[in-house]
Amino acid sequence: MNTIVKSAVAAALALGASGAFAIGLPSTNSSDMILLVENTTTGASYALDTGVTLNALLPTASLVANASLSTALAGVNTTVAASSTLQSFLAANPASGDGWELIGGQFPGGTGGVANNSTTKAPGAGKVAYTSTLPVNQATHTLANMNSILNGLVTEMSASGGTLNGLLTAAELTGQNVAPKAITKWGVVQGDVLGALGQAQTFFGFTGNGTTGALQSYVLGSATLAANGTLSLSGNSTGPAPDSYNVSTRSLTCPTLAIGSATYTDVAVTVGNIVTLPSGSAPSGSEDSYDPGSGYLTVQSVVVGGKTYFNAVVSVSALDS
Repeated sequence: MNTIVKSAVAAALALGASGAFAIGLPSTNSSDMILLVENTTTGASYALDTGVTLNALLPTASLVANASLSTALAGVNTTVAASSTLQSFLAANPASGDGWELIGGQFPGGTGGVANNSTTKAPGAGKVAYTSTLPVNQATHTLANMNSILNGLVTEMSASGGTLNGLLTAAELTGQNVAPKAITKWGVVQGDVLGALGQAQTFFGFTGNGTTGALQSYVLGSATLAANGTLSLSGNSTGPAPDSYNVSTRSLTCPTLAIGSATYTDVAVTVGNIVTLPSGSAPSGSEDSYDPGSGYLTVQSVVVGGKTYFNAVVSVSALDS
């Protein structure tokens, strides 16, 4: 591995530790998963645009006809570190009373549009995902159920009294009793409750199946919100172990690195320039790879500042080990 010019992750570094996202209205067919946290005693609430897209969770090209709680989709493996706002929220509200969930949806209805059978029936047209403490009966939901969730989200994000409207211009918000009907998914999952901190919840995804009847349903893995506010998503495919990056030394450590037909382990390099910024919510390959011809290193996943970034390309300035 003599000439591996070394560099791999400045890309992820520059990509930013801001973690700020601008969520799209569900009706614009481009939206993200929302983390909702609430103290069940006081009603104090917190909401975050996680930046995890519905399209990453439910890629249209990978959908399976008639899927019923299928695990065919990889899901997403990522962590989202707690912001100072969430840390303050958790400190001010007793952990024993805090509960959480993830929920999100999108469909091609235009700004302010309404989800209906014609706009959501086709596979991949409408998409909904959420965590739930009730794994039973999740495969029985119909198109009408998905539309109820989508329209509920649109209402909560509307400018006229929507408790989640602030996420259209900011990454997070706090308030009182934010999106209360989201807990039961607007009545679709009767009896559902917020999960306790540290409690893993099953992550479900849904889309139309070409009829008004049963939806395509998927198990996308699980999610956990730790007591310190760190959100962890574990998909059905674990993917490659993430690289680690030392910001002060710009040293990137790759658990595995492919160079041609050979694979090396625990390779440390010093990052040079960013060639391609990180993108997506899951790795696109099974291991990092280095191209001696271009001097570029493709990073499948890397942890920087407590957040995981994917699919960066960097140049290598030095080989550390």
